[in-house]
Amino acid sequence: MSIAKATGEGITLEIKGKKYKLLPATIGDLALFEQHIKENKIALIMKTVKEEKMQFKLIEKVMELNLSGNDIDKAMETMEGSAFMLWRSLRHNKLTLDEAKELIDVSNMKTISIAIAGLVGTPEKK
Repeated sequence: MSIAKATGEGITLEIKGKKYKLLPATIGDLALFEQHIKENKIALIMKTVKEEKMQFKLIEKVMELNLSGNDIDKAMETMEGSAFMLWRSLRHNKLTLDEAKELIDVSNMKTISIAIAGLVGTPEKK
C-alpha cells in the first residue's frame, strides 16, 4: 500500500500545466469503477449484437460477472480506466468524466496511471 493511500493524503500532480490534488480511491470509487466496466460491456453488446435474445443472454452474463482484482487492474491500465479513476481522484474538483478524459493523452498516460496505481494501492508496473 502506498503512503498516499495509507495516510489518506493524496498527492499533487501537474497535468497539462495545472496542479491537481488527487485523492486516494475509496471502496465506493472502486465499486463505481466495477459498475462502469460492466456498463461499458453492456453498451458494447447493445451496439454490436442485433438479436434481442442474444443481447439479453449476454447482458445477463455481464451482470452476474464478478470481476477479480486482476480484471480491475487491467481495466485501470486502459485510457478509459485511467480517465475514470482520475475523475474519481479529482471528485472534489467537480469535474465531469468527459473533462477528466480531456486531461489524459498519450504523453501523460503513464505518469497518471502510476499516480493512480499508488492512490488505489495497486503495485506499480514498470
